[in-house]
Amino acid sequence: MHLFFLISGIIILFLIAIEDFRFRAVSWWLFPLLFLILSAQIIYSIHWLNWLQILFVNLVFVVLQLLLVTCYFSLKFRRWTLITTELLGLGDILFLLCLGGAMATPFYVLFYIVSLVLSLVLVIILPFLKRNGIPLAGLQALFFIVLLLISFFKSYDLADETQLFRLFPASLFS
Repeated sequence: MHLFFLISGIIILFLIAIEDFRFRAVSWWLFPLLFLILSAQIIYSIHWLNWLQILFVNLVFVVLQLLLVTCYFSLKFRRWTLITTELLGLGDILFLLCLGGAMATPFYVLFYIVSLVLSLVLVIILPFLKRNGIPLAGLQALFFIVLLLISFFKSYDLADETQLFRLFPASLFS
């Protein structure tokens, strides 16, 4: 059953990446489908009440981030600035919300930070990526595919936050 979720999730993530790179937009129906597949994968491994708690905390994290970014740019431009109209695409936000139900909060926060940094580095190195806007959801979809494959082949459970420590040598934490 786990392999079905993995393959389905990777296919949807590839579709999101392709559409975002090609059109700088993603079909809306891919987001609920991605949410259902990724959530089903994690619910398959943990109790659904634990999943609801993970989802809630991750969504609060994203909403707080978006509010802080909105406040920052509103202060910077000295006028109310909706980040979805000028700075960040709605697809980018929907993608982050979809991932909220896909992994435990420490994995989610780490993925969020690392994927933003890697996206920034790639846009700096490959300037053609920012033509007509940065395909953030597409880049993050590719990064998440890599994370899913690593977790599958290395037997990491993204729902188990204690397994985050298996990614790093013990000497980093002592």
